[in-house]
Amino acid sequence: MRKSLIAMFLAAAMGILSPITTYALSFDPPTNVEVEAEGVYLVNLDTDTVVYEKNADKKMYPASMTKVMTAIVTMENIDDLQKEITYPHYVQDIIYQINWTEYGGALSTAGLLGGETLTAEKLLYGAMLPSGNECAYILADHVGDGSVEYFVEMMNEKAQEIGAVNTHFANPAGLDDEENYSTPHDMYLIAKYAMQNDAFKKIVSTPSFNGGPTNKHEELYWNNTNQMLNQQSQYYYSPVKGIKTGTLESSGRCFVSYAEKDGFSYMMVVMGAPMYDADEKPLGYNAAFTTTKALYQWAFSNFSIKTVIDEGEMRDEVKLRLARGKKDHLKLVTGESFTTLLPENVDRSSFQMIPVLPESVDAPVKEGDQIGRLKLMLAGEEIGSVPLLSGETVERSFLLFVIDTIVKMLSSFWFKFAFILLILLIAAYIIAFVRRNRRRVKYRSVRRKRNM
Repeated sequence: MRKSLIAMFLAAAMGILSPITTYALSFDPPTNVEVEAEGVYLVNLDTDTVVYEKNADKKMYPASMTKVMTAIVTMENIDDLQKEITYPHYVQDIIYQINWTEYGGALSTAGLLGGETLTAEKLLYGAMLPSGNECAYILADHVGDGSVEYFVEMMNEKAQEIGAVNTHFANPAGLDDEENYSTPHDMYLIAKYAMQNDAFKKIVSTPSFNGGPTNKHEELYWNNTNQMLNQQSQYYYSPVKGIKTGTLESSGRCFVSYAEKDGFSYMMVVMGAPMYDADEKPLGYNAAFTTTKALYQWAFSNFSIKTVIDEGEMRDEVKLRLARGKKDHLKLVTGESFTTLLPENVDRSSFQMIPVLPESVDAPVKEGDQIGRLKLMLAGEEIGSVPLLSGETVERSFLLFVIDTIVKMLSSFWFKFAFILLILLIAAYIIAFVRRNRRRVKYRSVRRKRNM
């Protein structure tokens, strides 16, 4: 992230060194907030302001965060989530082979058995809470009409539709594959899209789920791998309401989350958090959770939504022409308010207001007509703008309008062109007239001589 004057300004205000981009304010947290992750994307959802980012567009393995897209495609293609789906034995064989040949039996599952029947909703709980890979494959097989490959094509089409253009999926579960990749920014877009679905939002905010009996189990009970929802966990953080974890040796620990507190809402993607220390020994904590909590605490404590300018404020004036009553200036007001997320120690007095206006405006003008805009500058960078409107209605002077029209006509290119053309035509006519008279005189002279 680039350094800028505005970053220096905010560093002085907050006591931190803060890279920032235009309008999408992006800060570095203070040094006591440890960011243990290869990629991070933190957004305030109330203002769509990027508060912090690190390697936002770097392609990385999303691991089981992939299942967020699996849930999206499933929910958009199954009208009734109470529809019952049976776990095909051939899908069980695929999961068994992957689990024991590639993961040594360590693959996360929901404990389902071939031939077991569950509703689509319960399969979604199984995919999102315990991160059951067989649940993801069961849903993919069903929605894909028996073809997991076709379902994956649907996932990739949906990613492009959402705008996650640097994302590609190779399977519905997020298992190791070079062609299964995304970015912190893209995973934010995917998760934000998914959270618009109330059923999805309910599922991913559930700490544990009792699925009841099935034809193969007396009871299904799943805990959420998102320990930040678990009140008995060391990682519990009450503002967090979801969404999905992901862990592979190749990806490190990943976590996309949503949090609400004091009327503010945020979404964060953490990718590539370490699983091992410098000596290749397993860390004694989940770095994705600790990084997430630290960044949320920093954001909730240090930022608030502030109004930089109000609608209807009298701002500037512009030269006015052709108005009645010798009025020569038009008063301007702001057409809307501007509210954005800012550090606590930055207020509206820190902003510079720069009007962008024409040299003059011709009457008539109605109150509310847009004349220009007001740029809102912070330490030399534009973070937004509001329209500047006429604050009054002004009638036109007919006499001044006529005079101005005549002056414009006389000074216009086409008038000058027509005038010059007319002069040339008159000159040509005079020349032609003179030449014709000379020929007549000469002809008469010749006739007289002949008659003599």
